[in-house]
Amino acid sequence: MRGFCRTLGRLLEHPAAPAIAVIPFCLLTLAGFYLLLRFDGTPAKQHYAPSLWPESAGLAFPSGKPALLVFLHPMCPCSRATLDELNGVLARVPKTARPEIHLLFVRSIRNPDWNGGDLWERARGIPNAFRHWDEGGRIAVRFGARTSGATLLYGVNKNLLFQGGITASRGHEGDNLGAERLLTALETGRRAVNLSQLFGCALAIDHPQEAGR
Repeated sequence: MRGFCRTLGRLLEHPAAPAIAVIPFCLLTLAGFYLLLRFDGTPAKQHYAPSLWPESAGLAFPSGKPALLVFLHPMCPCSRATLDELNGVLARVPKTARPEIHLLFVRSIRNPDWNGGDLWERARGIPNAFRHWDEGGRIAVRFGARTSGATLLYGVNKNLLFQGGITASRGHEGDNLGAERLLTALETGRRAVNLSQLFGCALAIDHPQEAGR
Protein backbone atom coordinates (compact mmCIF):
# COMPACT_ATOMS: atom_id res chain seq x y z
CA MET A 1 0.00 0.00 0.00
CA ARG A 2 2.82 2.37 0.89
CA GLY A 3 4.52 1.58 -2.40
CA PHE A 4 1.32 2.42 -4.32
CA CYS A 5 0.89 5.72 -2.49
CA ARG A 6 4.54 6.60 -3.13
CA THR A 7 4.16 5.84 -6.85
CA LEU A 8 0.93 7.85 -7.03
CA GLY A 9 2.64 10.79 -5.35
CA ARG A 10 5.43 10.75 -7.92
CA LEU A 11 2.88 10.69 -10.76
CA LEU A 12 1.01 13.66 -9.34
CA GLU A 13 4.28 15.62 -9.06
CA HIS A 14 5.06 14.98 -12.74
CA PRO A 15 4.75 18.14 -14.93
CA ALA A 16 2.30 16.35 -17.22
CA ALA A 17 0.00 15.30 -14.37
CA PRO A 18 -2.64 18.05 -14.94
CA ALA A 19 -2.95 17.17 -18.61
CA ILE A 20 -3.19 13.45 -17.86
CA ALA A 21 -5.89 14.09 -15.26
CA VAL A 22 -8.03 15.81 -17.88
CA ILE A 23 -8.11 12.75 -20.16
CA PRO A 24 -10.72 10.74 -18.17
CA PHE A 25 -12.96 13.81 -17.98
CA CYS A 26 -12.74 14.31 -21.75
CA LEU A 27 -13.48 10.64 -22.39
CA LEU A 28 -16.55 10.76 -20.12
CA THR A 29 -17.74 13.94 -21.83
CA LEU A 30 -17.37 12.38 -25.28
CA ALA A 31 -19.19 9.24 -24.13
CA GLY A 32 -22.07 11.32 -22.77
CA PHE A 33 -22.24 13.35 -25.98
CA TYR A 34 -22.32 10.14 -28.05
CA LEU A 35 -25.14 8.67 -25.96
CA LEU A 36 -27.12 11.91 -26.27
CA LEU A 37 -26.75 11.93 -30.06
CA ARG A 38 -27.72 8.28 -30.21
CA PHE A 39 -30.82 8.95 -28.10
CA ASP A 40 -31.82 11.95 -30.24
CA GLY A 41 -31.33 10.03 -33.46
CA THR A 42 -32.99 6.74 -32.51
CA PRO A 43 -36.52 6.52 -33.94
CA ALA A 44 -39.41 5.06 -31.95
CA LYS A 45 -40.97 1.73 -32.79
CA GLN A 46 -44.26 2.33 -34.57
CA HIS A 47 -47.52 0.40 -34.63
CA TYR A 48 -49.32 0.41 -37.96
CA ALA A 49 -52.35 2.68 -38.14
CA PRO A 50 -55.62 1.37 -39.65
CA SER A 51 -55.56 1.61 -43.45
CA LEU A 52 -59.12 2.96 -43.28
CA TRP A 53 -60.52 5.44 -40.78
CA PRO A 54 -61.99 3.32 -37.97
CA GLU A 55 -65.69 3.76 -37.34
CA SER A 56 -65.01 3.58 -33.58
CA ALA A 57 -62.38 6.32 -33.79
CA GLY A 58 -64.09 8.63 -31.31
CA LEU A 59 -63.82 11.45 -33.87
CA ALA A 60 -66.17 12.28 -36.71
CA PHE A 61 -64.55 12.19 -40.14
CA PRO A 62 -64.84 15.55 -41.94
CA SER A 63 -67.00 15.84 -45.02
CA GLY A 64 -65.25 16.53 -48.30
CA LYS A 65 -61.71 17.02 -46.99
CA PRO A 66 -58.79 15.03 -45.61
CA ALA A 67 -58.26 14.56 -41.87
CA LEU A 68 -54.89 15.13 -40.21
CA LEU A 69 -54.28 13.78 -36.71
CA VAL A 70 -51.29 14.58 -34.50
CA PHE A 71 -50.94 12.78 -31.17
CA LEU A 72 -48.99 14.61 -28.48
CA HIS A 73 -47.75 14.00 -24.96
CA PRO A 74 -48.66 17.24 -23.15
CA MET A 75 -45.36 17.30 -21.25
CA CYS A 76 -43.05 16.33 -24.13
CA PRO A 77 -40.66 19.23 -24.87
CA CYS A 78 -39.37 17.67 -28.10
CA SER A 79 -42.89 17.81 -29.59
CA ARG A 80 -42.58 21.57 -29.98
CA ALA A 81 -40.55 20.81 -33.09
CA THR A 82 -43.43 18.69 -34.43
CA LEU A 83 -45.84 21.61 -34.14
CA ASP A 84 -43.37 23.99 -35.76
CA GLU A 85 -42.76 21.57 -38.64
CA LEU A 86 -46.51 21.12 -39.06
CA ASN A 87 -46.92 24.87 -39.34
CA GLY A 88 -44.23 24.91 -42.00
CA VAL A 89 -45.91 22.17 -44.02
CA LEU A 90 -49.34 23.83 -43.83
CA ALA A 91 -47.88 27.14 -44.98
CA ARG A 92 -46.87 25.44 -48.24
CA VAL A 93 -50.26 23.84 -48.88
CA PRO A 94 -52.95 25.75 -50.83
CA LYS A 95 -55.95 26.60 -48.66
CA THR A 96 -58.18 24.46 -50.88
CA ALA A 97 -56.04 21.38 -50.10
CA ARG A 98 -55.73 21.89 -46.35
CA PRO A 99 -57.12 19.11 -44.18
CA GLU A 100 -59.20 19.26 -41.03
CA ILE A 101 -56.62 19.14 -38.25
CA HIS A 102 -57.02 17.46 -34.88
CA LEU A 103 -54.30 17.81 -32.24
CA LEU A 104 -54.86 15.10 -29.65
CA PHE A 105 -53.14 15.54 -26.29
CA VAL A 106 -52.93 12.17 -24.59
CA ARG A 107 -53.36 12.57 -20.85
CA SER A 108 -53.03 9.69 -18.41
CA ILE A 109 -55.94 9.32 -16.00
CA ARG A 110 -53.27 8.90 -13.33
CA ASN A 111 -52.00 12.43 -14.05
CA PRO A 112 -55.10 14.65 -14.29
CA ASP A 113 -52.96 17.69 -13.44
CA TRP A 114 -51.30 17.58 -16.86
CA ASN A 115 -52.73 20.67 -18.50
CA GLY A 116 -50.51 20.86 -21.56
CA GLY A 117 -48.72 24.02 -20.48
CA ASP A 118 -46.47 25.47 -23.17
CA LEU A 119 -47.24 22.76 -25.73
CA TRP A 120 -51.02 23.23 -25.41
CA GLU A 121 -50.59 26.98 -25.87
CA ARG A 122 -48.18 26.49 -28.75
CA ALA A 123 -50.85 24.44 -30.51
CA ARG A 124 -52.95 27.61 -30.77
CA GLY A 125 -50.55 28.68 -33.51
CA ILE A 126 -51.73 25.90 -35.85
CA PRO A 127 -54.35 27.56 -38.11
CA ASN A 128 -57.90 26.21 -37.78
CA ALA A 129 -56.78 23.21 -35.72
CA PHE A 130 -58.99 21.53 -33.13
CA ARG A 131 -57.34 20.70 -29.81
CA HIS A 132 -58.61 17.72 -27.83
CA TRP A 133 -57.77 15.86 -24.64
CA ASP A 134 -57.52 12.12 -25.25
CA GLU A 135 -58.02 10.81 -21.73
CA GLY A 136 -56.05 7.64 -21.16
CA GLY A 137 -55.20 7.38 -24.85
CA ARG A 138 -58.47 5.79 -25.93
CA ILE A 139 -58.34 7.43 -29.36
CA ALA A 140 -54.59 6.94 -29.68
CA VAL A 141 -54.81 3.16 -29.38
CA ARG A 142 -57.48 3.01 -32.09
CA PHE A 143 -55.00 4.64 -34.46
CA GLY A 144 -51.92 2.73 -33.30
CA ALA A 145 -50.26 5.88 -31.89
CA ARG A 146 -47.73 5.21 -29.13
CA THR A 147 -45.29 8.10 -29.47
CA SER A 148 -45.69 11.85 -29.16
CA GLY A 149 -45.53 13.47 -32.58
CA ALA A 150 -47.27 10.57 -34.35
CA THR A 151 -48.90 12.12 -37.41
CA LEU A 152 -51.59 10.51 -39.56
CA LEU A 153 -53.24 11.78 -42.71
CA TYR A 154 -56.45 10.24 -44.07
CA GLY A 155 -57.72 11.19 -47.51
CA VAL A 156 -61.23 12.21 -48.45
CA ASN A 157 -62.09 8.53 -49.00
CA LYS A 158 -60.97 7.74 -45.42
CA ASN A 159 -57.87 5.91 -46.65
CA LEU A 160 -54.54 6.31 -44.86
CA LEU A 161 -52.13 8.49 -46.87
CA PHE A 162 -49.35 9.19 -44.38
CA GLN A 163 -48.07 7.83 -41.08
CA GLY A 164 -45.01 8.71 -39.04
CA GLY A 165 -43.09 11.69 -37.75
CA ILE A 166 -42.30 15.05 -39.32
CA THR A 167 -39.06 16.00 -37.55
CA ALA A 168 -35.46 15.17 -38.43
CA SER A 169 -34.69 13.79 -34.95
CA ARG A 170 -35.85 14.19 -31.37
CA GLY A 171 -36.81 17.83 -30.81
CA HIS A 172 -34.96 19.11 -33.87
CA GLU A 173 -36.45 21.15 -36.70
CA GLY A 174 -35.16 21.33 -40.26
CA ASP A 175 -35.56 19.65 -43.63
CA ASN A 176 -36.65 16.05 -43.22
CA LEU A 177 -38.18 13.27 -45.26
CA GLY A 178 -41.29 12.94 -43.08
CA ALA A 179 -42.41 16.54 -43.57
CA GLU A 180 -41.78 16.28 -47.32
CA ARG A 181 -43.79 13.06 -47.56
CA LEU A 182 -46.67 14.65 -45.67
CA LEU A 183 -46.60 17.67 -47.97
CA THR A 184 -46.61 15.44 -51.06
CA ALA A 185 -49.54 13.41 -49.71
CA LEU A 186 -51.52 16.58 -49.04
CA GLU A 187 -50.80 17.99 -52.50
CA THR A 188 -51.39 14.82 -54.50
CA GLY A 189 -53.78 12.72 -52.41
CA ARG A 190 -51.45 9.76 -52.94
CA ARG A 191 -50.28 7.47 -50.18
CA ALA A 192 -46.71 7.61 -48.91
CA VAL A 193 -45.44 4.04 -49.33
CA ASN A 194 -43.17 3.94 -46.28
CA LEU A 195 -43.53 4.90 -42.64
CA SER A 196 -41.63 8.07 -41.77
CA GLN A 197 -39.30 7.88 -38.79
CA LEU A 198 -40.85 9.14 -35.57
CA PHE A 199 -39.03 10.73 -32.63
CA GLY A 200 -40.66 11.67 -29.33
CA CYS A 201 -41.72 10.67 -25.83
CA ALA A 202 -43.88 7.62 -25.25
CA LEU A 203 -47.56 8.47 -24.91
CA ALA A 204 -49.22 7.73 -21.58
CA ILE A 205 -51.60 4.98 -22.68
CA ASP A 206 -53.91 3.65 -19.95
CA HIS A 207 -56.02 1.39 -22.16
CA PRO A 208 -53.66 -0.61 -24.44
CA GLN A 209 -56.15 -3.52 -24.45
CA GLU A 210 -58.53 -1.44 -26.56
CA ALA A 211 -56.21 -1.39 -29.56
CA GLY A 212 -57.79 -2.90 -32.62
CA ARG A 213 -61.39 -2.39 -31.56
